[in-house]
Amino acid sequence: MALAMSAMICEDAGDEFAGIGPAPKHYNAVFGRPDEEKWVAAMDKEVIKIFGMGTWEIVDNSTIPEGCNVMNTCFSFKVKRDSEGNTTECRARANADGRQQKPGSYGETFAPTSKFSIIHTICAIAAQENLTLYQFDIKGAFLMAPRKEPVYMNLPGR
Repeated sequence: MALAMSAMICEDAGDEFAGIGPAPKHYNAVFGRPDEEKWVAAMDKEVIKIFGMGTWEIVDNSTIPEGCNVMNTCFSFKVKRDSEGNTTECRARANADGRQQKPGSYGETFAPTSKFSIIHTICAIAAQENLTLYQFDIKGAFLMAPRKEPVYMNLPGR
């Protein structure tokens, strides 16, 4: 999975995120930066969240069945900003590394998204009925579809 992240430089002064440079493009680019501590904390937070939700469990490589495909994982990084452009968070997300996917093996992939016309309709109904709409980010949304077989993944950065 190629990571194309926008390069935003924090211009905030005096807050805890002052000096945050552009988001790293890959795991190894985190280390040796002046803001390394913030990005390492973001990766730790992501891994702790995933283990806390029971999404992953660590197994010894010797227990993986012969011939089983082990997927690599990677981190994607992003500098999160509020509506005024102030840095609010350094975010790291663990992702399956899509470079291992073979053509034709993704026919059952489905990622639900909303069409703009649906969002527009919901806003129009809310305005007509004098309702209040709220937007929020679900930080732990990790799909846990039932699986017939285990999926083996390397930890990010390994």
